Amino acid sequence: MRPDEEHALCALYDLETHVLPHFNHMVSTEPAVHYCIEQAKHHLSQARELLEAIVIDPQKQFDDGREFYRILSQVLPLMVLAQSFSPPPPDQDEEENLQDTQDSDQSDEDNFEPVTQPHHSESESF
Repeated sequence: MRPDEEHALCALYDLETHVLPHFNHMVSTEPAVHYCIEQAKHHLSQARELLEAIVIDPQKQFDDGREFYRILSQVLPLMVLAQSFSPPPPDQDEEENLQDTQDSDQSDEDNFEPVTQPHHSESESF
């Protein structure tokens, strides 16, 4: 066994026995925290797959990754082009503000019109 394979197996063992078990008990009702936990689980799962690939078949993992990014580099410009032709989605805060202002009655106190002072020219006499 090569040294890099040994290190990968040790890291994989540590990941599976010391890190991943902590996520079995992590639960949150707060959406932001829940999102972070799920993202950490996802990336740790990817790390596990990559560590396994070092031992099993690193060339296949390498080739698969290159193929994925090759395809992505071809599709991404098309996605950007398609998005440029679609109307922008409405801003949610803006929509809520528009609904609030349509439902409310405006009073004269809400309107601010600056009072302009009449300008007197030097030729005018009092």
